[in-house]
Formats: sequence, structure tokens, C-alpha cells
Amino acid sequence: CSKRDRFELFVEHLEGLAAVLLERGIRPGIWCDMMLTGKLDDEQLDAQVRKFPRYLIAWYWDYYYGWDGQNDSVWANRLDYLSDAGFETVLAPAAASCGDSPFLPLYRRHAANVAATADLARTRRLLGLCVTSWSVHLSPKRLQYPLWELAAKRFLSPGESAKRDLDVILRRRLGKIDAQTLYDLTD
Repeated sequence: CSKRDRFELFVEHLEGLAAVLLERGIRPGIWCDMMLTGKLDDEQLDAQVRKFPRYLIAWYWDYYYGWDGQNDSVWANRLDYLSDAGFETVLAPAAASCGDSPFLPLYRRHAANVAATADLARTRRLLGLCVTSWSVHLSPKRLQYPLWELAAKRFLSPGESAKRDLDVILRRRLGKIDAQTLYDLTD
């Protein structure tokens, strides 16, 4: 093994696992960080991504996309590598992630991420959208529901403004609370 390329070994391992699923009619997927790992230049990254079989669905998570126009994730803006290489892609924003309190998700961050990602998945006609929810301090799911619903709204039938869409959802689910109130509580 030490004499072989580590990504070729990894892809060979994935192909063995995937064969079992494919035989059952299940199409396997892989998280994007497993494909886009490392600090590689464009040419190296392109070569690395092309080693993976195209039957894999690429699950592209980027929890900072759309947040105040900043994006410092390791694989930020690398979605095009997957599309250019022929992968069908599911985008995966977060309703809860690292940095959240145990009481309430960071609403401004997650609302921006969910809305921008849903809009991107819709406009680029990607395979789909899947909102993730994880954190060291996992806030109550009930407080994440509006973010999940925002993803569906922005993906399927967005209004003029993501903040207005969220306000409508919040009022229906939580009463008189609006997005700004939640932003102020978690900033």
C-alpha cells in the first residue's frame, strides 16, 4: 500500500463498498470533503476529483456559503470542480453546526447559509438539497424546524426575500418572533 497513490487506494476501497449498494439498486454518495481534501492547486484538484467514479453522488457541504459574503472554508467555491467532472451534486447547508449554543442555532449565519444554498441548488438545477444538523451543543430540533422549512421554501418556491420568507415561517411556527429577534439573540 505504501507504494501506491493514497487516493487510488481510497477510490478502490469505495468502489468495493459501492458495488454492494449498486447491486441492490442504491446509488451511493460521498461527502465533498472526501473528494476535495488537501491544499491543492487547480490542476492537482482536478486530477484528484477525476479519480472518483461518476456513479457517486457528491454531497457538497459548505456551512459558510452565503454568510455575509464571506467564505473561508477549505473547499469554498469548489463546486465547479465536481460539476465540471460530471458529478451529480446535492448541496448541504446547516441548520445547526459548530459554534452554536446549546439553546439556539446561530440564526443569522444558518438562515443566510440555508437560503443561499437552496437558491444555488435551484438556479443551477443540481440534484437536490439536504439540510444538515449537527453540533457539539445541539439545540432543540423544534428551533431548527424554521430553517429546514426555509430551505424547502427557497428551493421550491422562493419569495422576493429570504428574510421575509423566514419571517412568515417563524410567525407561523413560533408566534410573534421574527428573524431579526433571533438574529439579535444569537449575534
